[in-house]
Amino acid sequence: MQTTIWQRLTAATLMNKLSSEVITGSIIVAVIAMSSIAQAQADEKKIVGVNKPGPQLSKTVSTPGDVPNHEIVQYTRLDSVTSSDPDFNGARYVAYGQDDQVNGTGSHRGYGRTITQSGDEIFDKWEGAHRVTTKDGGAWEATWEGKYQITGGTGKYKNAKGGGTYHGMANADGAGTNWEGRVQY
Repeated sequence: MQTTIWQRLTAATLMNKLSSEVITGSIIVAVIAMSSIAQAQADEKKIVGVNKPGPQLSKTVSTPGDVPNHEIVQYTRLDSVTSSDPDFNGARYVAYGQDDQVNGTGSHRGYGRTITQSGDEIFDKWEGAHRVTTKDGGAWEATWEGKYQITGGTGKYKNAKGGGTYHGMANADGAGTNWEGRVQY
């Protein structure tokens, strides 16, 4: 069976049309992907704040007995948050922590839940080290530092991710934890 010139031209036209549709479709997909990436980058921002410890909701202290003054402390505490970022300023932070320490010095880790003014929540986990020192005259000072990782959330923060660092200090006059990092949602 021989093909006519008309059939060959029709086949060539159809192939050109399909190729141009594939190219157009690929361009559309690329533009959508690029705008999604740009949107994701636009939603990433630097965050900075201070948590002030609030009431201790629960606390359990265990003494393993392996070395003098070794304690495992589990606690839940409700902190208040101050930040220049309106999404975080005025939020409440629920800390679920565990300290492993000898004479007040050791490691800590836990999970947290930031409850924003809107009611949406951001979840994180954290880990670090802390130290208690006693000064002449009996005054004491506790310091701590570590890293946190944002693991998700609810509402606006459903797909939140990011993380950063924190450091803090406590003494007889008060306490606070300074934190900074990046969040994307």
